[in-house]
Amino acid sequence: MHPDSERRVQTVCLLVISAVMIAFSLYWLQPVLVPFILALFIAIGLKPLVNMQMTHLKLPRGVSVVSTLLLSIVVLFLIGLLVTFSVHDLLGNVARYEDGVANLIEKGTEMIPEKAMPSPEVFQRDLQTFARSALRKVAAFAANTLILLVSNGVLVAVFLCFLLFGCSGRDLKAIDDESVRDEIESKTRYYILTKTAISVITGLCVGLVLWMLGVEAVIVFALLTVLLNFIPSIGSFIATLLPLPLVLLDPTCTFTKLVLVLIIPMTIQTIIGNIIEPQVMGRNLRLHPITLLLALIFWGALWGIVGMFLAVPLTAMLRILFEKSELTRPVADVMGGQLSRDQSVS
Repeated sequence: MHPDSERRVQTVCLLVISAVMIAFSLYWLQPVLVPFILALFIAIGLKPLVNMQMTHLKLPRGVSVVSTLLLSIVVLFLIGLLVTFSVHDLLGNVARYEDGVANLIEKGTEMIPEKAMPSPEVFQRDLQTFARSALRKVAAFAANTLILLVSNGVLVAVFLCFLLFGCSGRDLKAIDDESVRDEIESKTRYYILTKTAISVITGLCVGLVLWMLGVEAVIVFALLTVLLNFIPSIGSFIATLLPLPLVLLDPTCTFTKLVLVLIIPMTIQTIIGNIIEPQVMGRNLRLHPITLLLALIFWGALWGIVGMFLAVPLTAMLRILFEKSELTRPVADVMGGQLSRDQSVS
């Protein structure tokens, strides 16, 4: 076997073994790594704001970091208040939603022939009991999820403080002199800021449409649209379907309203996600759609829903790292969809 070929085989074997060990470590350290990675990406996104205050306002670095942290905390606190009030309003209307479920079941059982059900009253009562129990479980899950987000948010804030205060100006300059670190940071920052802006615009448009159609909990659905837009492929589809159960439970719901709640947000998501976003994002991350799908499955299996949010930037970082080494560059080419690249072997 040619020495270069043998070296490539050894490298692939080592990569496979390393990937398995790293995946196990990432899964085991999930409670610590997930808040840290979230804080790291937030710090990368906030760094231009800190530098802008230092450059244009001539503020000391400590003051710039503190003002940036305070601004971030205020924004997150206001968003948290809006979500909390919306979820509280939903939980307070559980009884009304239970009546809506009962009405839907009653209308549905009326369409079933009597011969198909030996005892329609018993069937209807059992189905209503099951639906009400499921609705209460969903409400409890929403409340527990809100508590979990608040607790994780505190840990993210602690990590964020250390990340922003932990680097002096000299350290940041040294980091910028490293080409790999600079490329990772710049592309990650561009992705975070651009994707956030596009997601916020999408959430505002969808929220405005739902508000005009009279859907309840508009703030929650708009915020979920913003967050789910970070999940490639399936996020926008899930965000479009989320308001439908609440609309169906509304006694005043009509077929026209149901269709509009589904079609208009889907159209907005399609136009922004498939036409506007590719023009703005361009080929910045250089990741093939199949790579994104596999990354979504991999990081989702490791870290759940948070892993799906982080799948794109984490995979882009790996591609950049693989591209810098001659031995792992073919892996980076495959991740970018460059399957026909000529590999010269001496």
